[in-house]
Amino acid sequence: MITSSASSSFKVDAVDESELVNRDIRNITLIADDHAIMRVSPDNLLHPGGIEYKMMTFNGTVPGPLLKFKEGESVRITLINDGDLVHSLNLHGITGPSHALSGPLKPGENKTWVLKVNSRAPSIFMYHCDGDNLNGIWEHVGSGMYGSVIVSPPTYDQKHPSAKEFYIAFSEIYNKADKGLFKGT
Repeated sequence: MITSSASSSFKVDAVDESELVNRDIRNITLIADDHAIMRVSPDNLLHPGGIEYKMMTFNGTVPGPLLKFKEGESVRITLINDGDLVHSLNLHGITGPSHALSGPLKPGENKTWVLKVNSRAPSIFMYHCDGDNLNGIWEHVGSGMYGSVIVSPPTYDQKHPSAKEFYIAFSEIYNKADKGLFKGT
């Protein structure tokens, strides 16, 4: 769960603005960025000097932060576009598409909306950037703008605090500059 308070300069976009001040609603802030340079391979014999890759991120990480929800809870989501490209958010498994899609945000734009988690199928899903909701989805996802969503039944409560929950995400990075083993990047 990412809980954060966003800058007061963001524009509110909600059907009922009274929901935005309800303190029982959990706040989640995701910051879309396309400036991150991350080392994806260490300096070793296979890749002398290591490999750095320009990534697109949510909250500076690849994958983005794990989002955990309970069925039936209300959540206030703020998406901040801190990049130079159009970004968006597509939350799978949360509710119908009209509430789970942010729509495209131009650089510097922000959007806040409230949704009720109504998956009807508690499970693990993904979220990702859709670019402008028409173009860019694969480039943005392939460059790191994705993460996992866990939707639990409303009665779920971790009974054993010593137990650890974890998830595994697999992905690949394609780098045109890497000419093969020991040829640099």
